[in-house]
Amino acid sequence: YIIAMVAAIILVGLFAAAGFVLAGVNDIAIGIMIVLTMLFAILVIGLVSLFFRAKFMSFALKRKKLSSNPINTNSVMKYFAFVIVKSAYIVFSLKKPILAVPSVLGIVIMIIGFFFMMDSSIVLAIIAFVVGGVLVLPAVIYNTVRFLVSDVVFWQKKNCSIAETLDISWKMSQGKEMKVLIAWIVIAALSIGVGIISGMLALVPICGPIVRILMMPISIGISTYGMAEVYAQLLSKTPAKAKEKIKKKTRKKKA
Repeated sequence: YIIAMVAAIILVGLFAAAGFVLAGVNDIAIGIMIVLTMLFAILVIGLVSLFFRAKFMSFALKRKKLSSNPINTNSVMKYFAFVIVKSAYIVFSLKKPILAVPSVLGIVIMIIGFFFMMDSSIVLAIIAFVVGGVLVLPAVIYNTVRFLVSDVVFWQKKNCSIAETLDISWKMSQGKEMKVLIAWIVIAALSIGVGIISGMLALVPICGPIVRILMMPISIGISTYGMAEVYAQLLSKTPAKAKEKIKKKTRKKKA
C-alpha cells in the first residue's frame, strides 16, 4: 500500500510538472492544468486507495467466514463507479426524496457561496457555506447510515448490480438505523482519531509525511473492519424471509 501510494503521488507530481511546463505563463492554460491535475490525482490516488480498501475488505470478510468476490482490474473499476453512484445517492437522497429538497437547496446555496468567495465577499461566502451545510447534513447522515454496509455487500454478494447493492444495504439497515448510526459514529471517531494523530505527526520535519503514509492503512483497516462487523451483525439479525428474498433476487439477476 505504502509503495503504491508513494508511486501514485510521484506520478501525479510528474503529470503536474509536465503540464505546467507545457502551459508556460498562460493563465488560462495554467488554470486548465490545475483542474486536470486535480482530476488525475483523484483518479490515480482514488483507484490505489480503493484497490487496497478492497483487499482489506476481502480479508475482513474471510475473517468473518464470509465469501469475497475476486479483486481484479474490472472489479476495482466497477467499485470506483459504485463509490461515485453511492455518493450521489447519499448527497442527493435518491432513496429518500423527502430529504432531497433541502439537500439540493443546500448544494445550490454552497455553490452561490463559492461565487461569493471568488468575488472576495468572505462573510457572505461563510454564511452560504454554513447554511448550505446545515441543509445538506441531515440527508448525508441518514443516507450514510442506510448505505453503511453497501461496500461490504458489493464485495460479498456475487453478480449484484450497483443499484441492487445499494438496495440490499438499504433493506438490511431498515428499522436498525439508530444502532447503525452508533456503530458509524464509533468507526468514524476512531478513524478521525487516527487521522488527527497522523496529521499532527505530519508536521514533524522530514519524517512527518512518511509517518502519515504509514498510518493510512490503519485508518482504512478501522473503517473496513468496522463495516464488516456491522454487516455481519445485520446479516445475523435479518429475518429468514428477507434473506431468501435477497437470494432469489440475486439468482434471478445471475440467470
